Amino acid sequence: MSEEKKAVQTQFGKSAAGYVGSDIHAKGQDLTWLVQEVKARVPRPLLALDVATGTGHTAFALREYVPRVVGFDLTAEMLEQAQREAAARGLDNLSWMMGDAENIPLPDHLFDVVTLRIAAHHFPHPLQAFQECRRLLAPGGIFILVDNVAPDDPDVDRLYNQVEKWRDPSHGRVYTEGQWSEMLQQAGFLTVEVTHRWQNRVKMDHWFARAHTTDESKKLVHNTLQQANPEQQQLLGFDPVCEHPEFILRKAMWVATR
Repeated sequence: MSEEKKAVQTQFGKSAAGYVGSDIHAKGQDLTWLVQEVKARVPRPLLALDVATGTGHTAFALREYVPRVVGFDLTAEMLEQAQREAAARGLDNLSWMMGDAENIPLPDHLFDVVTLRIAAHHFPHPLQAFQECRRLLAPGGIFILVDNVAPDDPDVDRLYNQVEKWRDPSHGRVYTEGQWSEMLQQAGFLTVEVTHRWQNRVKMDHWFARAHTTDESKKLVHNTLQQANPEQQQLLGFDPVCEHPEFILRKAMWVATR
């Protein structure tokens, strides 16, 4: 396993419990949109796969419409939290599997729906993961990607990704909307459509706490954002005079067809 993937396991192993109740992950409006897209596009799905399921929030949403859902993740502690939550809710149409999203040990064309929500920016090779997701889809199936979106301005893009890396060393890269779309096209999907765009404002203190960000890294983030120009600060939602500053996370949802 690569050092990048070991870093992901370490990071999410120690922070798994915090993702169970994370509002962005557990209660995001995109969960509703995601299920709506599945209902509108796949009349009678039998089996869905949620890649990088984490603590299972997307799998829990899918199981209300899809008879059987598999949650797949690299980190054992995340899957343990997901299994515990599923048992507490009395959910019996879910199963869990540990593995690497860039090399999923399952047969071709197995799933009607594959989802990947707020995780691909941790992958060393997201294109490879997208190709795996396409391979696993049955003809006519859909892949739904939800992820953060970097600003189009190259300088702000670099600043944003640096902040993310300081906050969470397992961070890989957040791409622009156009770059994400291009990767999906390169993966061989028949159609690629951005269906939703939105943003979340997060309190930086809470954002740091979820990732167990070190004090040194917090200082680096704050000092760097304080020194950014006003336009960059505005794009990132950072108020330099606010006692408890916020940060903007821009997101999008893509639906791609097999």
